Amino acid sequence: MSKPSIYAAFGPKEAIYRQALNAFCGQLTDAILALKDSKMSLSDALVELFEKEIDFYCLNDPPLGCLLVCTAPTETINCPEVQRDLATAVTAMDAAFREIITAAGLGATAEQGHHVAATAMGLQGVLHTLAIRTRAGQHPEQLKAFVRLHVPQLL
Repeated sequence: MSKPSIYAAFGPKEAIYRQALNAFCGQLTDAILALKDSKMSLSDALVELFEKEIDFYCLNDPPLGCLLVCTAPTETINCPEVQRDLATAVTAMDAAFREIITAAGLGATAEQGHHVAATAMGLQGVLHTLAIRTRAGQHPEQLKAFVRLHVPQLL
């Protein structure tokens, strides 16, 4: 298929990219929210989620990392719509992390409520770190060791 045929069928390159970005971010947010139904502790469930993300990030050689963290920020310079998509995705993932933390009973008091918001941001920061370190070529086992060490500390 030629580029003109692809664009005729699916729209301009920017629209295809934004659709892929939004689908990826939606799936990731859904995976986070699905942890509410896990029989594991929140810490163990998060470690498992992050380890699956590491495996996904490392599917290719060289590893591509995360669409949200590794490509979207650079596209915001040229495309304000991608910046809005990125902001929406970051906000949605923060909310998903807050929801699973609260569902696990870790945010019952006002003081813990502040902790929940900061912890949610920290957990999303773990995803960012994993994506960047994957792109930098860090070995998946090192990344998984990082996750196993830091996720329990965040909670």
